[in-house]
Amino acid sequence: MVETTDQYPVRYPEFAARLQKAMADKPIDVNGVVEYFKQNQKKITYEMVRRYKEGRAMPRTERLELLAAAVGVKPVDLVYGEEEGAEDASDEHKKDAGDVPISEPLGLIFDNSAESEEATLLAGMSSPQQRLKAALGPESVSAEALASIAKVGIDVASQWLAGEGQEITLLQAIAIQNTYGVNSVWLTKGLGNPGVAVRWSDEYRPIPIKGFRVIPVVGMAQLGDNGHWSDLEYPVGHGNGYVDFPSRDKDAYALKCEGDSMSPRIEAGEFVICEPNTPVKAGKNVLLKSKDGRVMVKKFLYSAAGRVYLISINKAHPPISFAREEIEKMHFIRAIVDEDSWIPDLPTSV
Repeated sequence: MVETTDQYPVRYPEFAARLQKAMADKPIDVNGVVEYFKQNQKKITYEMVRRYKEGRAMPRTERLELLAAAVGVKPVDLVYGEEEGAEDASDEHKKDAGDVPISEPLGLIFDNSAESEEATLLAGMSSPQQRLKAALGPESVSAEALASIAKVGIDVASQWLAGEGQEITLLQAIAIQNTYGVNSVWLTKGLGNPGVAVRWSDEYRPIPIKGFRVIPVVGMAQLGDNGHWSDLEYPVGHGNGYVDFPSRDKDAYALKCEGDSMSPRIEAGEFVICEPNTPVKAGKNVLLKSKDGRVMVKKFLYSAAGRVYLISINKAHPPISFAREEIEKMHFIRAIVDEDSWIPDLPTSV
């Protein structure tokens, strides 16, 4: 997972509007959502929740249910809306293959025509369980196979195939969609058409991600005000690992962060991607190294009368300032990258 400042465009305005309304109705703010995740032993950063709220990102399926619980709505209503047409909402949600992946259906083909008599009949089923029975019954799907896909007991799967039993959750519906090609929106809400847009004969045309390169981890930055620079005892790129990130700055480097002054936006153990050749602007995160050896991650506020003023997200840490002659370097932070993006060795393909 990569979390950037504001470089991503707004791609999900309808989802953002529903999330903002739910947060206002609750009420709960971004920090409250982060705290809710922590209380449930799940990790999420301030920056990621902010991107969800602004429509710049869509939560992955494993985070969706917890986000919905935090703001007090059902996951399916948060993603698709309570009374919206499923086709438009479904199309919006399927644009990002990194969010809710939709794989090729295993031979199950529905007629998606709006005039299809079969689609009209199946959509009229009164419950998700009845729609599941209608969709999978002709395919002779076993209870054992369905139980394995949906992560439920065989008894529950048997009831579903009989058109009965407990409610089918959004995550279970997506798992069924990925394997059997049954539209998860139609299955859970009875809206739209039974089949998804992907067809067995569709040509696989992946969109390559360009610009990724290995960025060396050159040390450690303390997030507190008395930070220190942890110099390496070996040349850069030979022992402290790398981070994959699409930076255009040929001199970009990464630092591992410790401390809590930027929590919850930057958590201890995460990495910041620094770009020495990118101009620093007010309101952006920066890495500052003072001539006395301190290194810290702060938000650049402004400069005046020969001094540079910085603040922390965490209110427990007061603002801090430096005379310009006390600063060895101050570099723009392009992104916050979690610890899962770290790799120990240089890939052989690079």
